[in-house]
Amino acid sequence: MALGPPAPAVEFDPRLLIRVESAYGSEQHALQKLELRIEPALDLRFESGWKLAASGRLRADARDELDVTAEGRLARGALNRPWRLADDIELELRELYVDGNIGAAALRLGKQQVVWGQADGLRVLDVVNPFSYREFVLPEPADRRIPLWTVNVEWPLGDGTLQALWIPDASYDEIPLRRQPFAVTSPLWVPRASPLQGLPAEQRPTGLAARSEWGLRWQRQLGRWDLTLNALDHHHDTPTPFREWVAGAPALRPRYERTQLLGGSVAVAMGRSALRAELGYSTRRWFLSSDPQDDDGVFPSPELAYVIGLDYTGIERTLLSAQVFQSHLTRYPAGALRRRRESQATLLAQRDFAQDTWRVRLLVLGSLDRGDGAAQFQVSWRVRSAAKLSLGVDTFFGDPQGLYGEFRQASRAIAAIEIGF
Repeated sequence: MALGPPAPAVEFDPRLLIRVESAYGSEQHALQKLELRIEPALDLRFESGWKLAASGRLRADARDELDVTAEGRLARGALNRPWRLADDIELELRELYVDGNIGAAALRLGKQQVVWGQADGLRVLDVVNPFSYREFVLPEPADRRIPLWTVNVEWPLGDGTLQALWIPDASYDEIPLRRQPFAVTSPLWVPRASPLQGLPAEQRPTGLAARSEWGLRWQRQLGRWDLTLNALDHHHDTPTPFREWVAGAPALRPRYERTQLLGGSVAVAMGRSALRAELGYSTRRWFLSSDPQDDDGVFPSPELAYVIGLDYTGIERTLLSAQVFQSHLTRYPAGALRRRRESQATLLAQRDFAQDTWRVRLLVLGSLDRGDGAAQFQVSWRVRSAAKLSLGVDTFFGDPQGLYGEFRQASRAIAAIEIGF
């Protein structure tokens, strides 16, 4: 009896994604970007059950308007920075990890993304990985999230699963700071008298113990309910711009401050609807102050944040989703520049047509306090299973000193073609 050829000892799963995208600034009447992205990925699966996963990204932008400055790139650890092949070309190792089981424990070791929470876009618990704000919040979170070198272990505990994280990678948010279209200028985040110009290297945490971050998450399925409890000892990924006085003149000395996050999430399916919620309490965050008696220009406060979302799929091939987010400060001194309670909301409407080859998508994000926001409208056509064309508009509106309104001059029309192999 013929048994056939033996199974290979190693299974290869190579993939390649090529994307060409252009954006035309509707206010500047000029190209904002003309970008080529090549993203190779490879999974190797071994007979033992272990897997090696790797992915990279080559990005070339002929306009070179969106790249963060050299100071902004210093927000990444030395082993986590892209290679600059030219002024407008960079090569980045996105992920590289091994994945397998040791007894009852599942281990993932290497450069990876860790996603916590149930919210889409609005971050309460999803703060394990820093984000790149090269294009503010417009790209998908998986593209904006910065993978970190991490030890990630999960094992059964009681009726649930316990996840433990150790992150020795001192990498933080990438924030455009100068002339880029999405450079941060709002007085909510940047001191008016002395614009933030970058984080000096000596202000970064040094030493393995000082820069390491730790996390625990317990997850359990209880009937239709998905529950988590989360704890994270970490640095807030946006630097705090402390003000110091040198020879009678103000100077910024931004540094990364440590905080502890405690919280949890819940999600439940209810027929054609799904309810999602998450809650997070940060023991200490820092915020800007205009109080002339405040020498360092900032003040600390615990922060309580939550987000509630509702998804509805009762209309054929249609997704409707709404979220409300609030952040509350338990300490609120005179001169605080942000409100004690900040509220935001998102609305998403998405519909597929023609046997799911066409998709229309509208996403609106906004501040409920200041009336500023952003809207993304996109029409995409899947020409074949591995090729997609898309056209869209990204527009900002409202208070130019608000979180979204400050980017009104960056509104744009966008076109892309994506091919996968």
